Amino acid sequence: MMTISPINKAVENNRFFYLLCLSFLAFSGLMLACVTKADSFIALNQFHSQTMDFFFARYTFLGDGTCSLIVCAILLFTKQRNLALCVLLAYLSSGLFAQTLKHLIVAPRPRIYFESSNIPFYLDFFKTSCAGNNSFPSGHTTSAFALATVLASHFKRIVPSILLFIGALLVGFSRVYTGEHFPLDVWTAMAIGISFGLIAIVLLKDKKIVLGRFGSRKNTQPAASLFAE
Repeated sequence: MMTISPINKAVENNRFFYLLCLSFLAFSGLMLACVTKADSFIALNQFHSQTMDFFFARYTFLGDGTCSLIVCAILLFTKQRNLALCVLLAYLSSGLFAQTLKHLIVAPRPRIYFESSNIPFYLDFFKTSCAGNNSFPSGHTTSAFALATVLASHFKRIVPSILLFIGALLVGFSRVYTGEHFPLDVWTAMAIGISFGLIAIVLLKDKKIVLGRFGSRKNTQPAASLFAE
C-alpha cells in the first residue's frame, strides 16, 4: 500500500491555495525571465495616485513581523495555541532564511540601483525608501506569505484562500510600489514564505504539542488537530 508523504498530505488539505500560488509563481516567473529587473520595476510603477500612495504606504506594514506576532497573540487569546505556534514557527523560520539571504547576496535597493545606473527613472517614494544592498529578497513579502499559507491551511476553503492570497500579494506589490524592492525580490520572497509556511505545517502535523498556562495543568494535544480548531 502506497504511503502519502506529509508534504503531499498537507498540500492535499488545501490544494486550491497551493495551485493558485504555484500558477502565479509560474506565470510571473516566466514574465520576469523575459525582462530586466529595472524594466519590471518601471512597468509596475507606471501609475501612481495620491490615494494609492496613501493606501500602499500604510498597507505595506501588514508584512511587518509585528503583524504575525499580533496574529499569534490573538490566536493565543482565543485558545488556538497550536495554530499560534505554527504561525510563529513559519514567521521565524522564513524570516531567518530571508535575512540570511539578504546578508549573503549583494543586491542594491531600487533607489540605489537607479541612482548609480544610467536609467532615468525616479519615484517620490525614493525620498523615504531604504538604501543599502540588502534588497533580495523582500522580508515583508516573506512574512506575509508564510502567514497566509498557515491560515489558508487552517480554513481549508476557497474564499478565505483567495482573500489570503490577494492580501499577501498586495503586500508584495506594495514593496515595489513604495520603491523598496524589485519584482524579483518579491517573487523570491513569495516562494520562500509559502515553502516555510508549508514546512511549519508538516513539522507540527504529527507531533504532540505541549502548551499550557503557568500554574495550571498542561494539555497535550496532537498537532494533527492543528487545523481542526
